[in-house]
Amino acid sequence: MNDGCIKQHKLSKVERVHLARLRSPLINALSTWLNRRFSCAHCKQCARRCEVLSLAALDVGSIEADFEPIVALESASQPAAVLRLAQERPELYNALRQCCFCGHCTAFCAVQMAAPARMREWRESFMQAGLMPPADSRLVMVDNEWHIFSAYRAIYEVAYPEFLQLHDVGTSNACHTLDAHAESGSGNLDGEHACNTQVSEATLVDTLFFPGCSLVSYAPALMRRIGWWLDSAGYHWAMSSACCGSPLMSAGLFERSQTLRWQLLEQVRAAGIKRILTVCPGCGEELAEVMGDEVDIVPLPELLVEHFVANSRDMPTTDVMAEVKGSAGCAKAARDTSNISTRAHLTSRAPDDKERRRKANQSTSALEQEAVQNAPASITFFDSCHDRSDTRHGRAVRKLLELCLPETTQLEMEHHGKNTLCCGAGGAVASYDAALTQRRVWRVIDEAQKTTANTLVTTCPTCTYTIAQALLSAGSEQAIASHNYLELVFGQSINWAVVFSQLEEMWTGEYGPWLAETFF
Repeated sequence: MNDGCIKQHKLSKVERVHLARLRSPLINALSTWLNRRFSCAHCKQCARRCEVLSLAALDVGSIEADFEPIVALESASQPAAVLRLAQERPELYNALRQCCFCGHCTAFCAVQMAAPARMREWRESFMQAGLMPPADSRLVMVDNEWHIFSAYRAIYEVAYPEFLQLHDVGTSNACHTLDAHAESGSGNLDGEHACNTQVSEATLVDTLFFPGCSLVSYAPALMRRIGWWLDSAGYHWAMSSACCGSPLMSAGLFERSQTLRWQLLEQVRAAGIKRILTVCPGCGEELAEVMGDEVDIVPLPELLVEHFVANSRDMPTTDVMAEVKGSAGCAKAARDTSNISTRAHLTSRAPDDKERRRKANQSTSALEQEAVQNAPASITFFDSCHDRSDTRHGRAVRKLLELCLPETTQLEMEHHGKNTLCCGAGGAVASYDAALTQRRVWRVIDEAQKTTANTLVTTCPTCTYTIAQALLSAGSEQAIASHNYLELVFGQSINWAVVFSQLEEMWTGEYGPWLAETFF
């Protein structure tokens, strides 16, 4: 059910064992040929594409060759072997810790070597050998009750009571109310919208909105605008504030990451979810590994494009443009569209086709209003390394902004699509080599500025966070703005200056002692 591309690769040891059990001479011959076909030729292309490999005089094939003797040992003997190797080969250990899992080195490998998979396995070995104690990553232990994201949401009261949550779906009392939301005024820009309807949703929800841990924590206003749009467009959806487990994998905690994703899959199954909408390409990639055969993992920009194209024929674009240019601006557009839906799509009887078309046209019009109000003159795109294999998110984002911002010029960076770089945040390298992380993020920013674009558009929320932090540290001297594509589409910017300030202040304020006790 997942449309992601399947990359050819060498057979793993486990796969070879399973095939050998078939006792087929033909399959054994094919297995041998396949592994020879996809074995490293030591052409050094990967080293030329990666400063970490080139400085250590390594290539991905030699790193794999060093790994195979270790995994051939009994499990109990592997940690000691890893420790010896780290002591004897410090350049190897350093290179592996500096790897950001971006896959740039092997993006065009002739024999389909896949660096990220092998590098992650090394991280697991380092963790088991005590070289990367789990305590070093305690803030991003996203399978615990408390981690940096859940603590931030609790301290600054970031919650979404107005939207159905995944953990409430599939239970006999799966109901919710919008009363609290309306009373607080957070459900509408002027607090006018109220809905007291409580409905049973266990059999109605088929779509899960999975924004990822960064956006769901640091961008509540943007999340609400997306939620209102999903409502007005008539989708039967619920929301999850869970993490895909990627931070655990960077820490070498593979089993915990896998367990977390399996727990999410069980919730998805229990709720009858058929489609998961992802904002982050990394989330899409991680979730597809576990549930891609059961659930459609759909990039949110693809859904937006599909909806926009399907309903734009009847869209009153002339009136929309005129209203956007008026004094009311985005706020009026948001107020008007928030009244379109009172969760009618969650009642037992769906609206008729005419009503669906009316709501679809209104929601599409509102989407265009929000985007046009904030349209930059020119944009360039920074693609996620997780999107490298099929560029699915990146292609959809470009199309979406072409539709929403028809007068905005789109420019391409030198490294884009399959050839994209890393923003610096990958692989939790910042905790090991902060200077390298800074060089990586500024390499991206400098390349974006060379395009002469006004705005750098990011797809991955972690990239958005990392680039925003770098730009804020540089002050006003930088000539380029940076936004996640959803900020442009929904006309709601993320105030990163406030977010970063709050992330610092929460450690020194009234909750500081609790945080210190909880995490340290």
